[in-house]
Amino acid sequence: MVARRQRPGTRQRIATGHIGDLPFVRNPSVCIPRDLLLLTRGENKPPVRHRGHSAHSCTLPEVFPQALAASPIFFDDGKVEGRIRDVMPDYMVVEILHTGRGRSEARFGQGINLPETDSASPQ
Repeated sequence: MVARRQRPGTRQRIATGHIGDLPFVRNPSVCIPRDLLLLTRGENKPPVRHRGHSAHSCTLPEVFPQALAASPIFFDDGKVEGRIRDVMPDYMVVEILHTGRGRSEARFGQGINLPETDSASPQ
């Protein structure tokens, strides 16, 4: 990445430099209760839209075989509460139940907690 800095109010360039490759940074996603999202099995990828719903990756593939519909799920270290509606081999459909103040800017890729799912024992 190349950065250029100009003097405010002018076109005079005061600095140019090469920063290098920057890592992907996940921006928070806005959600409200009753929203649906897809939690996909896979790498840390940018969130996408799938069938009109936000899709976020989960880097813990071992939870997919053990996850059950109607199980609770928490995101962003407990700030967002959801319930698993459906589990498929490569994704889960999650309904958002609680976001704190009615609307939340959650980071779905961090702090995922499935308290009723045993991810330690393979199925």
